[in-house]
This record gives sequence, structure tokens and C-alpha cells, in this order.
Amino acid sequence: MKQAIAGAIIGSLLILVASCAGQKDTVHQDGSELDVILETLDNRILQLNTNIERLGKQMIALKQLPDTPNPALRELRELDLAGWQLHQKQWMLQREHLLFTRAQLQRVGETPENKPQLLAQWTTQLQQYQAALAGLRQQRHSLEEKYFQVEAQVVEQYLR
Repeated sequence: MKQAIAGAIIGSLLILVASCAGQKDTVHQDGSELDVILETLDNRILQLNTNIERLGKQMIALKQLPDTPNPALRELRELDLAGWQLHQKQWMLQREHLLFTRAQLQRVGETPENKPQLLAQWTTQLQQYQAALAGLRQQRHSLEEKYFQVEAQVVEQYLR
């Protein structure tokens, strides 16, 4: 659910940024449109920083849990940790992309004559970001499938 919401926010932001990049006059006289976009990016970056830090603390706590003799439960913990690590990588990738996007938009505000070059750089980075994100999603999907299998084994153990 959180991933879907985050994806919707990112998608909306990317559409907004792309539409603004295509306009002839991105910055109005007072700069307010660009300021709103930059503020939105700043808020999302701050949210990602918070989420990354919180998830890091959760991973530390999981690692500190006492070991269990049940191999299936150990595997579930390992899969939880691996899933959280992938989720954290995804958030870090998103943050990196938003930081790049923010920098490009600031450059447009400073040197509007460089828009075509900045757009080309951003488009290249966007394609790399999307490919990396797709790879992480596939890894997470594989982990989830494995998790469900091991979880079913654990439940079967206790229901027999």
C-alpha cells in the first residue's frame, strides 16, 4: 500500500516536472511555480530521509532479536531483513532521483538557456532510474514469493 502511494506521488511529481520542463516559461516573474515544485521535492526528500532512517532502526532491531532453533523462522527473519534492505535501497534510489531532479530544476531557474541540455540529462537519468527501480521491484517480488512459501511451511508445522 505504501509503495503504491509512494509510486503515485512520484508519478504525479514526474508528470508535473516533465510538463514544466516542456513549457517555454517555467519560472513566472516571481518564481512561484518553480518554488512550489522545489518545495514539493524538498518535502518528499525529507519524507524519504525519515523513512530510510526509521527502516534502518527496524533492521537493527530485527538483527538484535535472539536466535531461534527453528530454521524456518530463521529464514523468515532473513527474508524480512532482505526485503527491508531492498525497500531501503528503493527509497534511497528514489531520493537520489529526486535530488537530481531538484538540482536540474534549480539549474533551469539559474540558466534557462540550458533547458534542452538539462532536459536531456534528466531524461537519461530518468530512464536509468526507472530501469533500476524495475530491477528492485522484481527482486522484492521474488523475495515475497519465497517468504510466502516459507511462511506456509511454518504455519503447516504448527497446524500438524
